[in-house]
Amino acid sequence: MSAFSMLTLAMPKDEKIFKELVIEYVKGTYKATDDDIDITDEPEPGFTVMVIPKKENPEADGEKLSDEKSKENSTGKSKSKDNKQGDLKSKDKEPEGPDRCVLVQCMNCSKISIDKRLIDAWILDNDEEDEPLFSELVLVIADFRDETLAEYVKKVSELRKEYGEFEVSVIFWDDIESFVRRNYGLMRKYYLVFVKTENDINNLKMTKRKSYDVHDEATLKSICLDEMEGYGVLRLLQIDPGIGFTVRLLIAADYFTASMQRLSEDAVDMAKYSEIYRRMVSFYIAVNRFATRMAVFCELNLDNKVVRVIPSYRNAEVADKLGELKAEVMDRMNELFLSWSKI
Repeated sequence: MSAFSMLTLAMPKDEKIFKELVIEYVKGTYKATDDDIDITDEPEPGFTVMVIPKKENPEADGEKLSDEKSKENSTGKSKSKDNKQGDLKSKDKEPEGPDRCVLVQCMNCSKISIDKRLIDAWILDNDEEDEPLFSELVLVIADFRDETLAEYVKKVSELRKEYGEFEVSVIFWDDIESFVRRNYGLMRKYYLVFVKTENDINNLKMTKRKSYDVHDEATLKSICLDEMEGYGVLRLLQIDPGIGFTVRLLIAADYFTASMQRLSEDAVDMAKYSEIYRRMVSFYIAVNRFATRMAVFCELNLDNKVVRVIPSYRNAEVADKLGELKAEVMDRMNELFLSWSKI
């Protein structure tokens, strides 16, 4: 698993960018184009995106059928078998675009405290005496996922559905982030360095495989030391994620573990008798675990320069595990160095 690919994308502080990402999420989720949505700046200081399905025009369909019939009568010929099969296929084809009217609403682009009472009031503001124009209300919360709120909204929606009222769902930054990750165009637009460095790692895996000619433990030691120095593994172990660090350190960790994996494959014949081989494998696996967990513990800012810590309330368990994993890396490294001292 790539350490760098586990980084969390930071939620934009710029409300304009957050709004743009929500709109892209809506279009992607409901298969809508710019022509299928209507955007308003309500409720202030938030915004609303109405997804409007394409309506069929019965008058236009009637005219089309009438023209086809008159054409058949004038030629005296019925449709061919191929045309009939084509008609059947076109009828079976699912219509493109949104299939229902959805109201997506964000009360505020910046983080605000959202609780159950505010959710109730939010839904009540959109209730109408007559039949509503939309079948679903989607609440956008500019914060990380709150399972308690998500479960509450789900129960409210199920109850409303029983009474024939519009359903309610909620999306958090986690949902938008996941969508952005899967969309290369958005990643390229909003997280340029992320895309560049992800490609760097992918290109590393696709380049011609570097072969190591390893027949003895002295050569294994020499190569491993060179790779550790070249990719700055010791610097990785010295950093404090609470202060922040450049994304290049995580990329270097990916390069190192990929290189060590290739080295272990080339030196696999030594596995049966070499203590250094076994300790080398244990070391680079521990480095990868540590770097991957550190990436989960941090997020990539939109300025693409540094990685900073995600609020501890979301990753308290991860933070506790990080120190334990770092200690494991140090233990494996000390064992490896002890083996080297014997050569």
